[in-house]
Amino acid sequence: MKSFKTSNVVSALGCCAALALSVNAQASQVFSDVGSFNAANPVTTLINFQDVTITGETSTTIDPNRYAGITLPAAINSDGNLAGTNFNAFPLGLPTANTQVLFNDTAGSALTLNFSNTTVVGLNLAIYSGGNAVVNAYDGSTLLSSQTIATDAENVFDTFIGFSGFGAITSLTITPTDPNLFALAGNIQINSVPVPGAAWLFGSALGMLAFNRRSSRA
Repeated sequence: MKSFKTSNVVSALGCCAALALSVNAQASQVFSDVGSFNAANPVTTLINFQDVTITGETSTTIDPNRYAGITLPAAINSDGNLAGTNFNAFPLGLPTANTQVLFNDTAGSALTLNFSNTTVVGLNLAIYSGGNAVVNAYDGSTLLSSQTIATDAENVFDTFIGFSGFGAITSLTITPTDPNLFALAGNIQINSVPVPGAAWLFGSALGMLAFNRRSSRA
């Protein structure tokens, strides 16, 4: 009977290992098309800043922790009129009146997004008046992917980039290659990853194994 229990535990551990390998086997992908991104990653949270109240052609300060799963870093504003932060949502000549974006108004500086429990990130981006941007995805200090892309100007705002299959993504930076221009981002899609089912199974299997060992000693 004891050997039967042990074999069940071993089988459970084997299933957990197989599940973990299956999760890790997902190929890393960089997307330039939002349709392909959504087809490959159907469960995401959309952050489009439509909940930010803006009056006229002005900008407003966003709390860095306004949205779950993403942190907007505070920084000193170049012109000093936005309450100590230069990451703002506002119209900025965008294609429709209700489009709102995140904007770093310090020329040439990276627009940085920090994430928690995220393995999928996609967004629209632009460089003010059009230009190239370097988009880097990181896990901590490890560079996962670096892409240099030509973006449309903010009055078009349909350039897209997305990342999945790299494992944890903890931050994304968007940097204009022209030091006189500015980076914008909007329609940000992320997933928040719960504790995987395989991890629960693995923990249960270890508990069963420990119980069997205690029982065999009794």
